Amino acid sequence: MKRPSRSAQLAGLILCGVVLAACGSAASPSASGGAASATINVAASASSSANSLASPTPNASTASWASPKANATVKTYKVKLSATATGSVARIEFFVTSSGKSKAACVARKPDTAGNWTCTADLLKLGVVPGMVSFSFDATDASSAVRTAPDGTRSVTYAVPPPAPTDGTYKEWKTTQTGEFLWMVDYRATWTAPDGYATRFRVYGLTRCLRYSAANNGQPCVVSGSTIPSGAVKLIATLDGTRRSTTISWERSDGLWIDPYAGYLVRASNQYGSSTYTILWSAIVCSGTCAY
Repeated sequence: MKRPSRSAQLAGLILCGVVLAACGSAASPSASGGAASATINVAASASSSANSLASPTPNASTASWASPKANATVKTYKVKLSATATGSVARIEFFVTSSGKSKAACVARKPDTAGNWTCTADLLKLGVVPGMVSFSFDATDASSAVRTAPDGTRSVTYAVPPPAPTDGTYKEWKTTQTGEFLWMVDYRATWTAPDGYATRFRVYGLTRCLRYSAANNGQPCVVSGSTIPSGAVKLIATLDGTRRSTTISWERSDGLWIDPYAGYLVRASNQYGSSTYTILWSAIVCSGTCAY
């Protein structure tokens, strides 16, 4: 009988080894599960390790309020809004809601030196009226995913007096003769002011020239920054907070053409206080020859 070649003998041995390994695995399991069980455990352990390494980075949903404090009283027109956040945060945008209307307040694009995301909202410029105000913020992460109001809203009392009126004017607009040598002169006083801040305006006459002196001759009796003593003004009119003008009338005669007051001022008020005075008109210092 012809003897198999060496290569054929090797092929037979390899095939036999494969069959024996398969048969041995199936016929002789160990008490602990054998080789197959060990293979499964190793795979499970590797999967667990991979999941641990791939655990998600904390995102912007962990953001929370830093300031203002809940139920705080804000007494300035500009308010600092601040939040803390963990994770991959790219920006935090704050919103303000007043009188049922919400609008963007300001945006923090990077953390400050304390690690907080902070920006300043000018509530006067935004047209937010005094009273109860609420804030919220949205956090955007590096992938542009937005977390809306992750820490809810924060309510405060915006308790500020109205700003001083601006652009004051005082102009003659009508003259009516009331007698042989008498005329009633009507002046229109006007000013501007933001809506919703003032509940009333008060118009005053300045009873004396506050800067009367030879050194100020030819200069206004009252200028911006002047101290107005309480006894130096007389209330002429009280107006609703929606008004932006009033009529001031006084009588002239042939021999007296000087305004009865050294100036006219207007002031805004609400439940939180009053503004400084705004000058509508001022007489000129006439040292030594004029009386007020």
